[in-house]
Amino acid sequence: MRRFFTSRSLRLEEGSRALLVACVLLVVSACSAGPDKVGRNVSFRDSAGIQVIESRAPRWENTPHWVVGAPVVEIGSVDGDSSGILFQVQDAVRLSDGRILVANGGTNELRFFTGSGRHLATIGGTGSGPGEFRWLTGVWVSADSMFAFDNALARVSVFTDQG
Repeated sequence: MRRFFTSRSLRLEEGSRALLVACVLLVVSACSAGPDKVGRNVSFRDSAGIQVIESRAPRWENTPHWVVGAPVVEIGSVDGDSSGILFQVQDAVRLSDGRILVANGGTNELRFFTGSGRHLATIGGTGSGPGEFRWLTGVWVSADSMFAFDNALARVSVFTDQG
């Protein structure tokens, strides 16, 4: 195994030295772009030694652009039934039948919701036993199984698609 440095001094191998020089040149050339590289709706000015770039119009002009629409579904609530109150959500996935599975990290629970956001069921909870979690950090689905990752216990729990 080749060593690139020692604990007392940094010693670069020949190939590493060439890579370092190439990276420095790339950074320097990227930082040297001037106003001639930018469109007509942009202006440059200097403010106490700091270059300020201002854009007066979108860069895309008359081409299509992104639009954020209304939410497809809303899950959770601020108050009311505790099954709808979410805390430290770590992950969420849509199941093949349209249900939504939410990994609620604050309570270490997996919560099932309809496609329209109504709570169906809750499984799991805080603990070290089967189906329990100490630090629920993610969920994913494959075929007819659901997988939940517990970071504290370093384990994956496997559930049927019904929980």
